[in-house]
Amino acid sequence: MASMSTDRPRWPWWLAALVVLVAMLAWWWPAAPEPEREPSTEASHPPAATARRRSPRPPPRHPGIIEAPSASVHEDVQAPAGALAGTVISWLDASPVPDAELTFMGVGTIHSVVTDHDGRFVFEAPEPGPYTLASVLADGFLPYAPELGQAPLHYVARPEERVEGATIELRPELELVVRIEDPRSTPVPGAEVRWLGIGTGEAALADDDDTYVSDRRGELRLTARLDAWLEARHDPLGVGRARVDEHALSVGTLVITLSPDAPAARATIAGRVLDPVGEPLPGARVLSDPASDEPSAEAVTDEDGAFVLHDLVPGPHRVEARHPGFAPVWASGVPAGADALVLQLSPGASIVGTIALADGTTIPGATVVALRHTGRLARASQAQTTVFDTEGEYRLDGLPPGTYDVIGGAAGHALVRVSSVELDASAVEVPLVLPAGGTISGRVIDERTGAPVPRARVEVERSLGAGASVAPLRASALSDDEGRFEIRGVEPGRCSIHAYALDHVPRAISGLQVVPGADAGPVEIALRPGSDGVGERFDFVGIGVMVRVDGDALRVTGLVEGGGAERAGLLEGDRLLSVDGVPLSELIDFGEAVQALRGREGTEVLLQVQRGEDEIFEVIVIRSRLQG
Repeated sequence: MASMSTDRPRWPWWLAALVVLVAMLAWWWPAAPEPEREPSTEASHPPAATARRRSPRPPPRHPGIIEAPSASVHEDVQAPAGALAGTVISWLDASPVPDAELTFMGVGTIHSVVTDHDGRFVFEAPEPGPYTLASVLADGFLPYAPELGQAPLHYVARPEERVEGATIELRPELELVVRIEDPRSTPVPGAEVRWLGIGTGEAALADDDDTYVSDRRGELRLTARLDAWLEARHDPLGVGRARVDEHALSVGTLVITLSPDAPAARATIAGRVLDPVGEPLPGARVLSDPASDEPSAEAVTDEDGAFVLHDLVPGPHRVEARHPGFAPVWASGVPAGADALVLQLSPGASIVGTIALADGTTIPGATVVALRHTGRLARASQAQTTVFDTEGEYRLDGLPPGTYDVIGGAAGHALVRVSSVELDASAVEVPLVLPAGGTISGRVIDERTGAPVPRARVEVERSLGAGASVAPLRASALSDDEGRFEIRGVEPGRCSIHAYALDHVPRAISGLQVVPGADAGPVEIALRPGSDGVGERFDFVGIGVMVRVDGDALRVTGLVEGGGAERAGLLEGDRLLSVDGVPLSELIDFGEAVQALRGREGTEVLLQVQRGEDEIFEVIVIRSRLQG
């Protein structure tokens, strides 16, 4: 491997400020004896704010900045304090990223290494102890630059031990055409567009506060930021918001429809954010997530801790405040128009533990996610960490009190899930033991010709929150030249897999039953040809409903035309209470409930349905192949 330290760092100006915060790492290295030896265009702004070049369109995927790691430990006398070796790859096609600069922050120190032409790096720690990955920068890629103190990759350096297997993904700068339309689909020139919510998480220090303006065709070009929201506004038409999802990234176009009712979209919520001792907290980020599931609005507090959220839809909102070093705090049911909301942050609690196999062997590289219960079936990803440590130790800090599910995983192993962990203001120890998993193998072919489809990505759907997967715990494989694939370490039970390939329509296969030590395949996945996903977003088998969590049930929010649910007479607003005789309240979460609705094409599912307040009935629905 040919990585090197650099004396000419490309650090952004803010990185120097990290030095004052490195003492926050002390909890990673307590005063202990030292070991003796880790299924959802011109810009009128200056050209510098647009994408530098057009990139090829990627197949849709469920990405995470860091894969569930596959780490190994090696004795290395040439690394007296320890070393971490890995690779930086492109999210687009898994190709290596050369000349990427990785900056690690330790206790009182900052160090930088650069990848070689194969994207490989070796970070040789100057001293034993804890380090976090503070940033990754590479030309042509969006920077990885998480909130201070919130970096999700940690490495614990131990003397004369080298940990290998840190695979880090960077998202390329992909150009996105944003089209602004009124409610009648007419292009809107002169609309102002800005990003929402990109100043949190892994892009916190790569913020973009600029305002962009649509051209005479109602369009503009931006560098895409997956999973971020864009907000458009135009007087007197109103405000519209849309999320950059995988489909938008795949086809290169995002449409934002402005609200038909401008006055209704201009409500505000105002208030202040305080620190744990009651002092005003400047620089806190405040986000609103209304109960109607509309996109978020956001603001940043001023010197007095004050904020104003603008352009809110009428009705109740959930307002959350975040600041590095503290646990987030929120208030639910806040009415639009409130002007004296006070949110006080707290230091938060911790979840700590080890991750190992059933025989006690520790896992030197693992990812752990904490999901907070927000309802009977709903979960929200509250924190995550990817840890490289030969002792298999992990730690999640800054968590608000509540009930959590803790999920851990590593490449080639099934996930472990510890449910209903109660967390107050202290630390809770949660050991994670990875169970034996199963295998899913098969072949991807072209539906029209029967020819194999090479380099298709086949991925196990892991819904770790209330809705789409939010965790970087992927179980996936790329098909070979014959279209064959094999995914190992899949957790037992019912699951779905997704297949994506360039020039083909993505498809989901459901109803697979995974058994430990066995192969659920062979599975044949036939993909329809089609280079443009517009109108053909996804092929899947299901009953044809869109649902959301509603207490201990699922409420139908939409029906797919021609689907089994529509044919069986289901209506929007119906509540699904049980599936095949199993009450939804007995299932783990939203993800398991959705898997229960899916299955093989042509099979039946028995639903118990509530319509209105009193009417409860059962109906049999036929699963069929649909286009979403």
